[in-house]
Formats: sequence, C-alpha cells, structure tokens
Amino acid sequence: MVQLTSEKCNVAWFKLAEFVSRKEKERAFAIYRLMVHALQDNALAAQLEGDLMAAFKDQRAIEAYKRSIAQYEISGRLFEAALVSEQLIALIVIPSQELLMKLHGLYQLLGNQRALVRLERQLKRLYPLSAEGMTLQESLQNSI
Repeated sequence: MVQLTSEKCNVAWFKLAEFVSRKEKERAFAIYRLMVHALQDNALAAQLEGDLMAAFKDQRAIEAYKRSIAQYEISGRLFEAALVSEQLIALIVIPSQELLMKLHGLYQLLGNQRALVRLERQLKRLYPLSAEGMTLQESLQNSI
C-alpha cells in the first residue's frame, strides 16, 4: 500500500471536497482512486465510493453502500454497518423490507432501542403485512 504523509492526505481530502462541491465528477473520482490506495479499510473505501456516487446522483451508490455494509459486518463493526444502512435507506425511495429487517437486526445487536422503535414505525407504515401474511410484529418475532 502507498503510504501518504498526513499533510498530503489532508490536502487530498480537501481537494476531494472541493471537486464534489464544484460538481467535477471525473476529478473527484481521480482523487478517490489515489486515496483508496492509502486507505487500509475496504469498508471505508466502499463507503466513500458510495458517498461520492450519491453526491453525483449515480445509482451505483446503492451497490457501493451494500458492499460497505457487508465489509463492516464481516469485520464486526456493526455500528458502522448500521450507519451506512441508514444512508442507503435514505437514498432509496422505498427501501426493501429485507434491507429494513437487516437494519432491525443490527439495531437489536447494538441494543439501540430508540432506533428500533423508529424503524418499527417505518416498517409498519411501509409493510403492514409480510409476504407470508404475518403482521409485522409476528415477522419481527420470527426474525429474533
């Protein structure tokens, strides 16, 4: 891996932000490709890729975020996986029940009761009955 000095890394982050704010997609991704070599974290690299694609309204952000979530889960960083899942849900007009249930499981593992309540309200609003005809409460109980 290429090791960058702290000063060069700070300049790269600044330039990346500058290119995004000026809507210069090609230049932003050129800096991203250089920076990703210095990142030793595949999950963070995929998250940054998703953030950039989302900033430029590119639908490939969804797949980048999914890769990031999977990498965070593999490395046991459930809090980060939950945060990226929230970003992904915010990006999708109507998120799938599967994605929402996955986030529900992450919140359970993290013990985040406030987020669980908020997510359960969203699930009830979007999916009052599951595909099997179960109520949301029955479906949630079966997923535990």
